[in-house]
Amino acid sequence: MIYKHPVFARIVLVAVLALAFTATSWAAAGNFLYAQTKTTLSSSAFPNVPIDGLTITLPAAAEPFNAAVVTLNMPNLSLSGTGTAGVSVLSGLDGAEFAGVTIYNGYTSLTIVVRVPLNSAPLPIVAEWVSYSGATITTQNFASISAILVHEGSQ
Repeated sequence: MIYKHPVFARIVLVAVLALAFTATSWAAAGNFLYAQTKTTLSSSAFPNVPIDGLTITLPAAAEPFNAAVVTLNMPNLSLSGTGTAGVSVLSGLDGAEFAGVTIYNGYTSLTIVVRVPLNSAPLPIVAEWVSYSGATITTQNFASISAILVHEGSQ
């Protein structure tokens, strides 16, 4: 019977998870955290402002995890007006930037992958954007931030 096949079970699981997410949603399971937005968002603000729905909180370091691989995915970015804009992955505690990118006029896809060490306390991770010179930055239909908790051994 096809319903007992492992591949079919995985497809059903992915379909159920995809249907469960609404306009802005998040999930956490074991060593994986995820947040997404399916809403068109834009900003022409200066200085940096958080991107609605793209915040996750990493847990405190605990065996076996002492770091996270954080991925910000914004496949439908556009920039209009004159000037440039930027997108960053920041610490929600002290504003320290882990990674950032400057964007110029037009449409682009953006993926930022960064390693974040885990601390002794939970660490909010925030995706932010900033507009320079009055440009408007927009993400359309979908953007996500995720983290996979990992163990980094000493070498």
